[in-house]
Amino acid sequence: LEHRLPDLAIVDLMLPDMHGFEVCRRIKQYIDLPIVMLTAVGTEESVVKGLEEYAEDYIVKPFSYPQLLARLARVLKRARPAMPEREIVQLGAQTTIDFARREVILNERAERLTPLESRVLACLARNANQLVSNETLMDELWPNGDGDTTRLWVLINRLRHKLEPNPKEPIFLLNERGMGYCLRVE
Repeated sequence: LEHRLPDLAIVDLMLPDMHGFEVCRRIKQYIDLPIVMLTAVGTEESVVKGLEEYAEDYIVKPFSYPQLLARLARVLKRARPAMPEREIVQLGAQTTIDFARREVILNERAERLTPLESRVLACLARNANQLVSNETLMDELWPNGDGDTTRLWVLINRLRHKLEPNPKEPIFLLNERGMGYCLRVE
């Protein structure tokens, strides 16, 4: 996860060095990544805990390969942000967002977007040049209500470092203090 961002994680509960729930907890602390539990542990308690706290799906072994592929495709489809009208959004002469590849190109250097970064940018791009309230963004990012304005601010700050020529003086990802954010698009 430190070097390459996968589209999703498949986690077993019975791992040699650490319990699968601990792996999931650490993943979720680091990044909002879709998780599919794939394990021989099929107790009701484990399934409920896995689905309520960490996983988008829980598959008990044995499983069929076609079923696994179908479930993974469904999880990936739900995890991808609703795209704005254009898959590629040009912010300025040197800054482009490529939603299909989930990356930002700034001065010909590509930066990978996390799923959360991609979702917030997609929301802002769908409402380009308009103020999107903090509440709307938090509902988009954390529909279960576990987001707050501090988490949103940290996320926006990370995005500014990827998008802006000078993150301390933003020209694309603007905010109205206490109200929300706006993505300025040409």
